[in-house]
Amino acid sequence: MGRKQKHPEHAAESQRLMNELLDMIVQVWTSEKEPELKAVAEEIELSPAKLRKLLITASIRDNKTYFSSPTAEAVLRMSREGKSVAEIQETLGLSYTSVQGYLPHKSV
Repeated sequence: MGRKQKHPEHAAESQRLMNELLDMIVQVWTSEKEPELKAVAEEIELSPAKLRKLLITASIRDNKTYFSSPTAEAVLRMSREGKSVAEIQETLGLSYTSVQGYLPHKSV
């Protein structure tokens, strides 16, 4: 059994903040007629990789596709099939960091 958390309310607060961030990201992304990752990332002052990961996370949360690419679809499909990050890396020829960038945050 693990140690008792001193502040269990922090988990709920971090979840609330993550949802607010995702809502804001989705609002900006969907307000664009033909959104481009780099342009939207510059607008909201995030890296394109971070924006992509947040859009993928929001897609999972909302059960709706916001960002799509062949690589993103392949990584998500393989992850759903139960493949490990190492197996995905080997199959797609990506680095560990790249694979992680196409997977959603675990907190959502």
